Amino acid sequence: RLTSIGERPGPVKCYLCHESRVKQLVTDPSCPCVFLTASEDGTVRQFDIRESHSCSRGCSNVVVDRTCSNAQMPMVRCLALSPDSTYLAIGERMVPIS
Repeated sequence: RLTSIGERPGPVKCYLCHESRVKQLVTDPSCPCVFLTASEDGTVRQFDIRESHSCSRGCSNVVVDRTCSNAQMPMVRCLALSPDSTYLAIGERMVPIS
């Protein structure tokens, strides 16, 4: 859900593409109107708030789809985008650093 905190606070757009919980959202450093989401459904999706979008099966906004892998739980828990938006890193497990 995209929410405004400006002069008129409240919901602006609601994106319902993911089939499970979204674990992380990052904005594109080179284009602030674009953001990516990582979800427990195993996908990373890209949205552009300047464009209209209607969620449906087979959305064209899927950047990474881990559901086709042999992983038992294909969820994507975290993601990072390089400063020049060239590289996208995804993580599927939380590993403690000791």
